[in-house]
Amino acid sequence: MRFLANNIMRGSMAAILVTSVTAMLGLLLPPLGYLSAAAIGLVTLRLGLTEALKVISGAALATAVLGGLLVGNPMLPLAFLVALWLPLLVTAWSLRRTADLARSLRLSALFGVILI
Repeated sequence: MRFLANNIMRGSMAAILVTSVTAMLGLLLPPLGYLSAAAIGLVTLRLGLTEALKVISGAALATAVLGGLLVGNPMLPLAFLVALWLPLLVTAWSLRRTADLARSLRLSALFGVILI
């Protein structure tokens, strides 16, 4: 995990690569999709919202292209990833901004209720 975290923190392109590859692998083996969300959370907590939005936009584009080539439908991987990336982005941003873990957990619970 340390190797993966160090690789993600190398720069935007490395984070985009790790996020999009683990997202596509998450379609084959669903627990790997959580690694893509963890990369988004790490970037948000360490570098802030603007850098995380850059990584999300780049990874979403790469995932859509890979999804179009491999799956045949670019919207299928993106729908799966919005359910993971968006809640984690908001929760990590809230934790970075307020440093209130209870508030972040309430946001996570709210997203869980909304998505279910």
